[in-house]
Amino acid sequence: MDTASGDLEASSSRRITPNDFEGTDRERIQAAIDAASGTTNRVVIPAENDRGGDRWLIDGAILLPSGMSLVLEDCIIQLSDTCIDNIIRTDNVDVDTGEFEWSYDIRIIGIGSPVLMGADNPRSTGEGKLLSTTSTFDSPVGRGKMSYGTDAGVDGATQTGNWRNHGLLIAYVDRFEIRNVTIRNAHCWALTHERVINARISDIHIDNPPRITVDGETHYVANRDGINLRQGCKRFDITNVSGETGDDFIAMTLLAVNENTERPERLSASMLTTPTYEGPNDHIEDVTISNVRCRTKNHGVALRTIDEARIRRVFIDGLVALGNHDVPSHQTAILFGGRGYGESSPLGCISEVHAMNLMSDMRSGLIHVEAKIDNCTFLNGVYSGQAEHAIGYHDFDDATPKYAVSTGNSGRSEVGNVLEQNIVAAPTP
Repeated sequence: MDTASGDLEASSSRRITPNDFEGTDRERIQAAIDAASGTTNRVVIPAENDRGGDRWLIDGAILLPSGMSLVLEDCIIQLSDTCIDNIIRTDNVDVDTGEFEWSYDIRIIGIGSPVLMGADNPRSTGEGKLLSTTSTFDSPVGRGKMSYGTDAGVDGATQTGNWRNHGLLIAYVDRFEIRNVTIRNAHCWALTHERVINARISDIHIDNPPRITVDGETHYVANRDGINLRQGCKRFDITNVSGETGDDFIAMTLLAVNENTERPERLSASMLTTPTYEGPNDHIEDVTISNVRCRTKNHGVALRTIDEARIRRVFIDGLVALGNHDVPSHQTAILFGGRGYGESSPLGCISEVHAMNLMSDMRSGLIHVEAKIDNCTFLNGVYSGQAEHAIGYHDFDDATPKYAVSTGNSGRSEVGNVLEQNIVAAPTP
């Protein structure tokens, strides 16, 4: 996959921008994409909006087709307060039926300091929580049962969050790239992928804390992850990523659940495509993560499966994960598994995960294992938190509820071949 900015400039002598078109900001951006599709295959969104103002305010998702390079030139793109949709989504999945066609070669390239951001006063936030205009943290570990949204109590409006709240939603794409972009205050996950292969994510800053301030009042926003990989994501390179999130910073989540086929159910789901696990093509495999520095309410990198779903061949090199100590929660640099999602996967379903050069002060340890992992390596880690063990293994027969903190090693005998080397615990006084 060619990532040189010079090649973008050389791809065409014609510069297509939304300023060439009429309509709302979203209509102008989409018109530029339609005009470029199959011709230059390149649209530049400049910092200057000829309609006035310092940003592009959109009332619906920007839809990207195959072959498109979207160049963000020091611009700000923001969802309007009336919008309930993604900021950017691929155009190849029917939102009503879930039917799809594969897309190829889609790139989002930032020049300067472009920002993609959620609404100032969003209609809906969170993955599936009940909407509320008075949302607050409501348990000792920071699990909000509600998430902020002005649609709360509005007749005819969906009363829970769903996949439309994700900032960028990329689905069924072979060869995807995004680089040099800041994602700020997404309504749920900042950047999520469903059945995407051959992807590169680099030089991304994520500013997605668990709270939002509206008219001087602070509210809780649930499920503010950073980067998510769902069913069928393979051959990912994630590098040079930083920021803060209100939930997992990077999550690989493969849960076998029933497919939602009717539109009302589809609009309450966390995934645009089918969430059903359908076999080996849906495994998450061959993921490289490097040079990540984050602060998060939950986990730096989380890997979760249930039943026969598999996550394997994951390489992590260079992870600094710091806890948000204003929000007591189950926090670890790396989490395997997670209680409360369904039946634990058999031994070997999470395997060949090799993590090195790790630092963390998280409340629950450097690495927390709640799955029967196999053939894994943990090298060169420094832990400065207060947990009893830098690496903790949960008792898999224990009925401790989801999110409870376990600092013991009672589950160590149930994992497979795991090598730990040069892991240092140096608690902060």
